[in-house]
Amino acid sequence: SGTYSGERRTIGLAIVSIMSAFASAIGPLFGGIMATLFSWRIGFACELVIVAIILVIQNKMPDFEPTESKSELDITGAIISFIGLVLLILSILSLTNDFITSMAIIILGLIVLAAFAWFELQRKRKGKVPLLDVELFKVRNLRVGTIIILLCYLIMGGGL
Repeated sequence: SGTYSGERRTIGLAIVSIMSAFASAIGPLFGGIMATLFSWRIGFACELVIVAIILVIQNKMPDFEPTESKSELDITGAIISFIGLVLLILSILSLTNDFITSMAIIILGLIVLAAFAWFELQRKRKGKVPLLDVELFKVRNLRVGTIIILLCYLIMGGGL
């Protein structure tokens, strides 16, 4: 996040977001076509080619000097968020097997994620850099945009 600043940062984030959305939409379609016409193994072969290209050109990419100083990584926050997200994913995956247990795990996951948000707020109040600045969600445009992106990914992923 410290590579660009100002308008260049906005443009950079927009490009990353557009490419991510494009890949999410086209990836399953491309994979389905490859699996239908050829074999599911072709998808892995395509990934192998992409990784090989990245490995070849990685040294030709310029290094960027960060515009911001590096901060200490919030390991505790990362662990808490990881646990909360794993609980949510596991509960969704087991939803068809045992509804009551899944709902209990969803609630537990939400509690853990709420604890993560609280932990990050406390970390920021102590002057440390949080893993996620949850106060950003006070900004209406960011909050609404994030919800829209979440819904788009859920729709593309077949979650809705």
